[in-house]
Amino acid sequence: IKLVNRPNRKLKKYWQELGIPPWLRSIWPILIDPDSGQVVLVFGLLVAEGVKATNSITGDTERCHCDIKIKPPR
Repeated sequence: IKLVNRPNRKLKKYWQELGIPPWLRSIWPILIDPDSGQVVLVFGLLVAEGVKATNSITGDTERCHCDIKIKPPR
């Protein structure tokens, strides 16, 4: 995963740096770009460089749209 102003590193290194124990890593929600296969978001922790959410505002409600496919942990 490539973060803004950070070197390209394996996700495992970020897990270790953030102190996430191995038993939680396999169940932590992650978004992967289906076209490139690259990790683009680790919920609550990391967002890859160049990732943008598309917002639509209707009245007082702001929504972020994204296509998510759920893949059970291995």
